[in-house]
Amino acid sequence: MEAAQDRPCSRGNIGCLETVASGAALIRELAGQGVEVASTTELLQLVADGDPQATTLIRTAGRHIGTALSVVVNFFNPQAVALGGALAAAEPLVAAVRGVLYERCLPLATSDLEITTTVTGRDAGLLGAGLTALRHNLPTAPVPQEESASA
Repeated sequence: MEAAQDRPCSRGNIGCLETVASGAALIRELAGQGVEVASTTELLQLVADGDPQATTLIRTAGRHIGTALSVVVNFFNPQAVALGGALAAAEPLVAAVRGVLYERCLPLATSDLEITTTVTGRDAGLLGAGLTALRHNLPTAPVPQEESASA
């Protein structure tokens, strides 16, 4: 990702979306602007309170996420894009993602595209993995049939 430039991510790779669109990245950016924030929860509270620096950063993060997702949406033409994680609770981020997707994607790909947030919040990935494991590893019980009344 161009915006990430030469910044290493937590795995040591260069140019990852995480370096410009994660809670940690936004907290570091705010610290560089003289605003000390201890957690993503505090960052989200600043956004909810309308803090201009935090809101601008979260919108920029949403544009970066939207840019990355636009490639996926144009290629796969999904029915829905569900945003998860703590930052997805910020409406300015979701709005920015939505705006970039409508701007960069083909009308055919976005005409019926649903862009939403996960209902399960931060644990969406974990819950989905657990549900998948259960579906693949639990035997399915046969559906009992009603016994005939005549004997």
